[in-house]
Amino acid sequence: MIRRWGPLSASILLALVLIHAGTTIPDTDQWLPLLGHRSAVTHSMLLPALVLLRWPMVGGLLAGGFAIHLAADLLSRKWVGYALVKLPLFGALDATASVVFLAVNVLLGMLFYDRAATEAQGRRALWVTLAAAGAVYFLINERYWLLLFPVAAALLLIRRR
Repeated sequence: MIRRWGPLSASILLALVLIHAGTTIPDTDQWLPLLGHRSAVTHSMLLPALVLLRWPMVGGLLAGGFAIHLAADLLSRKWVGYALVKLPLFGALDATASVVFLAVNVLLGMLFYDRAATEAQGRRALWVTLAAAGAVYFLINERYWLLLFPVAAALLLIRRR
């Protein structure tokens, strides 16, 4: 069936599945008492990087979803308690370190995603897919309508490439 769609459609479908997985995996730390919410283990590019080593395309597309989730986490209103990044066995990072940690990992995720998108069929289509998935994620989970503006700007930049 996918063969009829062609390589581009298959790439977009795979991207959507992996982006969705990447947006949900980071919060699995809530069910793991040893890690605690917003653990550096699950709220970093560690897992996508490990997957990337064996399956570059899968790891890169997964990283896009992680980047969306971590970017949403950067919108915390107060950087105390639950919002801080936790280092297992060492405690929580302070507010500034948490923001830097998440921001660096968002950038890494974008680099991993770009690498996968470059190797796949339809680089632009995959970036549009990530932008659309990010917009939907933010609207559903954050209810932050102003985020449509950076998404629109990103789509315009992608179109000009």
